[in-house]
Amino acid sequence: MSLKKNKNSLFILSQIVLLALAGCGENASDDAQSETAIFQSSDESVQNESGTIQNGSQNGEKSDLQNQSAATDETSKKIEPLPVMYTDQASDNMPDGEYAVSFVSSDLTKTDEGYRLKLKFYEYDRYSMKDIEGLKQGDVIDITVYEYENGESVSVRKNMTVESVVFTENDEGQITAAMINNGIEENGAELMLNMETGEFENLMWDIYPVYYSIGEGTIPISEYMTFQDCIDYDKLPDGEITYYDDLPESITEAEEKGEFNNGAMRVVIRNGEIVQIIRIFTP
Repeated sequence: MSLKKNKNSLFILSQIVLLALAGCGENASDDAQSETAIFQSSDESVQNESGTIQNGSQNGEKSDLQNQSAATDETSKKIEPLPVMYTDQASDNMPDGEYAVSFVSSDLTKTDEGYRLKLKFYEYDRYSMKDIEGLKQGDVIDITVYEYENGESVSVRKNMTVESVVFTENDEGQITAAMINNGIEENGAELMLNMETGEFENLMWDIYPVYYSIGEGTIPISEYMTFQDCIDYDKLPDGEITYYDDLPESITEAEEKGEFNNGAMRVVIRNGEIVQIIRIFTP
């Protein structure tokens, strides 16, 4: 996945994604938002929808940065991700839950007991609301970022020192996003508030989680499974739905339309079996 995107065009794409996710098991918030710069690492003013903010302060007030600069070393803290939702190590016996996965059609095999699917499982960083709302210059955040290795984008965990953070608020004054060190295009990070869970999530361009691998596992497929494929925009929001009896052709034919990567693929596991395979729409 390329790290260089045009953010204007991504706004349009994000609206399409919200339509798609409404039918593919995802939810999104439509809250209006406005950006507020809280800490800046330079003396330059920051222009946003609320007006010009000088060094993180308004109306001639002394900046938060000035108040805190002398005490940064004493008050800085380490921000850790929340524990993963289900498990931090994939295996052939996964807990019940919905997972981001990737696979290829040849990973689907048939045994005397039925079909089994070998999957690569992924997680992404989530943070408490309290930790992110209190984020400040000098703090260190344990976070996953994408870097290039041999021409490919790979996930790397790092301790990122906060040099600047820009918060985004909705109409109610609630912080809904935090841009750290000028965002992903400047080797920083961008966190978005999940309004349902109350947790901040490590996302790219407000849409794509920054995934890291938690390993592999081979999981049997329930005879009551469904495969909901939302790759085709014209078939949204429900997509195309096939069933256990349609295997393996349904998987083979779907792969011809696009690869099964972690940005789009989800599986739901119940009682040790895959009961649903979902491909969400991604532009």
